[in-house]
Amino acid sequence: MNKQHVAATEKLQAWIREKEIYLNTRKKIHSVSEARTQLSLLESYKEEKQTVTESSVVNLKALGAKILSQKYETMYSSYVFENPDEIKSREAAIDEKWIQLDELSAEKQRVLDDHLAREEFAEKLRRWNTKSYRSI
Repeated sequence: MNKQHVAATEKLQAWIREKEIYLNTRKKIHSVSEARTQLSLLESYKEEKQTVTESSVVNLKALGAKILSQKYETMYSSYVFENPDEIKSREAAIDEKWIQLDELSAEKQRVLDDHLAREEFAEKLRRWNTKSYRSI
């Protein structure tokens, strides 16, 4: 079961690395539609993270709790998982990364919202300028 916990942790860490790259990438936005597309992609990321939280993270912690709770005991010997800190450490590392992903996501949201507002303003100015020149 510990090997399963390690494998599940490694899978989550790979997913986290992929999402950190995405969240740290800043694309140049040159139109309202590009800004909206990027905001839509960020929304998809948030939905995916929620799904991963509700499935993979919950399963990882349930497996960790199961490992830590199991005990073998007879009148001659007993056994409990010898390194409970390993389990706790892996889970704490995932929890820490989850917080960092939330921070990166919030920052990307702020940047994309700013891009959208800027592009919407620029679009209004273009339309206004077009109307002004037509009336001359």
